[in-house]
Amino acid sequence: MKGRVLMVTSVFPRFAGDATPAFVQSQALALAAVGWKVTVLAPHGTGARFREWIPVCSGEASSGIEVIRFPYAWPFGLQKLCYDGGMLVNFRTRPWTKALLPLFIAAQFLVLLWLTLRCRPQILHSHSLLPQGFTAGLVAMVTHTPHITTSHGNDVFGLRPDGLMGRLKRWVLGQADAVTVNSSATEAAVRDLLGGDPAKVHRVPATPNAHPADPDRVAEIRARHVGAARPVILFAGRMIADKGVGDLIDALAHLRSDFPDLRALFIGDGQDRAVFETQVQRLGLEDRVCWAGWVPPETITSWMAAGDVFVLPSKVFEAQGLVLVEAMLTGVPIVASRIGGIPDMIEDKVTGRLVPPGNCTALAATLTEVLRNPATRSRLAANARERAQSSFSPAAVTAATEAVYRAIAP
Repeated sequence: MKGRVLMVTSVFPRFAGDATPAFVQSQALALAAVGWKVTVLAPHGTGARFREWIPVCSGEASSGIEVIRFPYAWPFGLQKLCYDGGMLVNFRTRPWTKALLPLFIAAQFLVLLWLTLRCRPQILHSHSLLPQGFTAGLVAMVTHTPHITTSHGNDVFGLRPDGLMGRLKRWVLGQADAVTVNSSATEAAVRDLLGGDPAKVHRVPATPNAHPADPDRVAEIRARHVGAARPVILFAGRMIADKGVGDLIDALAHLRSDFPDLRALFIGDGQDRAVFETQVQRLGLEDRVCWAGWVPPETITSWMAAGDVFVLPSKVFEAQGLVLVEAMLTGVPIVASRIGGIPDMIEDKVTGRLVPPGNCTALAATLTEVLRNPATRSRLAANARERAQSSFSPAAVTAATEAVYRAIAP
């Protein structure tokens, strides 16, 4: 065993097949696979167990991660602060959940303190500066445990940089022994907040889904949803305006005459899906668009492999855009917005194509160029896969994480 790590997060799947992003779970499992003993503390929620063991490999219980989920409200049905979009989304859609925050922080602190005293980990690893970094920072001070905090972007871009939130974030960054960030954009924002020792900030991307595409499932997806149609454009993400879904639909209308057999697969769900469905109907694109809805995380790469081009036309900040790494590893060419941390992964005309956010005309023109050139698509996909394997794959991310652990662990 290389050492014991105690992670604390508010973003962790409640059960197999949950729609909650699994990047913390993926990181924990990848670390367990190379010899770390990992315990994860996450909030309880509907359908979740209070305690479970998740093996690294299905059917193999010898290595894996221990997951502890803490309750923070009773009856348990009131626990609506996390999941279903995350804290910031729930604050907007369910304002009453703000009243749960003090209970959440107190419960998280107490259980984290108990686990730290019981397990005596070499490292406390908090995911997101607030509230996890705050509670872990307090526990680290009390127990003298080395503390790493990770910013995934929402905590620095989605919360005010001034006032109480700003002071709390600065305290967390100052208290932590090391800080990891998922992109150059997040790094710049964290360094602005930190204002102290820049050497403690390390760029470590989020860990992607490692499930390979299943050729049989790919064939099934194409047969069921697009038939013999070519080309196929694919989008995966939340169905919200910020992701640029509306711009992609407008671009599809521009492409209609040049590509009469074009189809588009939209994967995911969200509060604006009905708006986009209405837009498709208004533009007369019903026979060209398939709404697949949410799909299990372990199948997403098979869906990606069913497309000819993956598109992420985000209009508002993407701290990293983890779905792009999964598309790169799958080997599908990418067109994405030049925004946030996306250019860390996509170099225009080398590992993909970048377009100005919010510009559907430029998006349509770039898609036209890519779709008309099979050799270009193959070259972009091959370069992207090589880049992802060397810098963004689970193995690469695990090695970078271990380097930070070794730098601060006693």
